[in-house]
Amino acid sequence: MSREEHEAHAACLGMLREEGPPGRHLAVLQRLALLSQHPWLTSEGVPDVEVAALVGASAKLRVTLDALRAIRDRGEKAIIFARHVAAQNLLSRVIAAEFGLRVPIINGTTAGAPEVDR
Repeated sequence: MSREEHEAHAACLGMLREEGPPGRHLAVLQRLALLSQHPWLTSEGVPDVEVAALVGASAKLRVTLDALRAIRDRGEKAIIFARHVAAQNLLSRVIAAEFGLRVPIINGTTAGAPEVDR
C-alpha cells in the first residue's frame, strides 16, 4: 500500500477508538470496505480526475491492471467482480481508458430504479 492508502486505513481504524454514537462500527466497516477497493472511493463515487491519478493512488488497482494485461497477452478473457457500484464504475472507467474497451456492468440495478444509499 502507498503511504496515502496506509494513512486512510489507519484513520478509519482510529475512528473505532473514538467515542461516538452506537452503530458507528458498521459505518467504519463500510468505509473500510470502500477503502480496500480504492482510497478515494466513497459511496458517491470517485473524484473527477484523470485515470492516471486514479491508478497512481491505488496499489490494488495497479495490480489489477497488471493482471488484466497478462490475461490479454495470453488471449484470455476475464470477469471482474466488485462489491460496490462505485467501484464497478471506477473499474469500468479505468479499463475503458487503459484498454480501449467498453465494459458493461451487470449488477442488478435497473434504469429508473431509485438510488439507494450504499
